[in-house]
Amino acid sequence: MTFGTIKRVVAILIAIVIVLAAGIIVGQAPALFGVEDDPAASIEFDDQDGDGESIVIDEVSLSDGGFIVVTDGADAPIAVSDYLGSGTHENVTVERDEDADEELVGRLTATVHQDTTDDETYAYDDTDGEEDRPYLEDGFPVSDTATVTTTDDG
Repeated sequence: MTFGTIKRVVAILIAIVIVLAAGIIVGQAPALFGVEDDPAASIEFDDQDGDGESIVIDEVSLSDGGFIVVTDGADAPIAVSDYLGSGTHENVTVERDEDADEELVGRLTATVHQDTTDDETYAYDDTDGEEDRPYLEDGFPVSDTATVTTTDDG
């Protein structure tokens, strides 16, 4: 081997090491620079008999904590849960807002919202949707719909 060939082999090996090191660093860049994965959530809201005042969410999981917001197709929420910390919660009771005219009956949608203000207070409506936005999956709010009936529904 000539000196020129050795230089080329060493240069190629150095280039390979640099590319491998860069790949490792780029792969770890989000963790190194404090960038986190997108927040994730799931919810299971089954059909149920109710009293019009509260409903039960079978299971909800939140990566960063937040709230369950219940609507009946209108813009204004009928009910908002207490703050839920990160993790999985089962049999979560959500009570009707005192200001809501509607009862918690009929076809209802429960949507999982983040606590982007980190104050454990639901602020989505007060901030025109700027804060405490819904968790998203594939670009759509994480939600589930169920029918809630009462004994009066016959």
